[in-house]
Amino acid sequence: MEKLDRKTCFEYCIEAGKETGLDPYLIYAIVETESNRIIDAQSHSGAYGLMQITDIARQEVNSYFGMRFSKEDMKYPLLNIRIGALYLTRWYQYFLSQDYENGMALLFALMCYNWGYGYILKWLDEGNQDNQKITELIPFEKMQYNEDVMYWYAWAKKNLKEVIEHE
Repeated sequence: MEKLDRKTCFEYCIEAGKETGLDPYLIYAIVETESNRIIDAQSHSGAYGLMQITDIARQEVNSYFGMRFSKEDMKYPLLNIRIGALYLTRWYQYFLSQDYENGMALLFALMCYNWGYGYILKWLDEGNQDNQKITELIPFEKMQYNEDVMYWYAWAKKNLKEVIEHE
């Protein structure tokens, strides 16, 4: 159970941010939320690595972006972060194309990242116009995910700034 050091992790997030246009602090926040920087973290659902990439997500990235990431690539920290950032970008672009504003598109993309796009698209499509249904339709731990990402984002903005300033 080896952890990637914060500086190297954030440098990889900066690289992925340059490739995708995503905020590297956000990418870092997802790494902390998903794996706590444990390089070979595995979930019971088969998600792997720093960004907890599923094979379905890897295949989606390959298909959407014309990439050729292998299952083996998910074992390498930089590639794992790249795949995760590309997957988030894929869904962010989708929601922007559906005329959602920037912030909402990103929120829905984060929800897809954590819960799976099928659940989110169904939730948006079948959503009842009753506010009480929100907590019934989305499990608590899925709503908690966004709060965890926000916490780590704020932490990273406050504590990792010097990594960027020294480049």
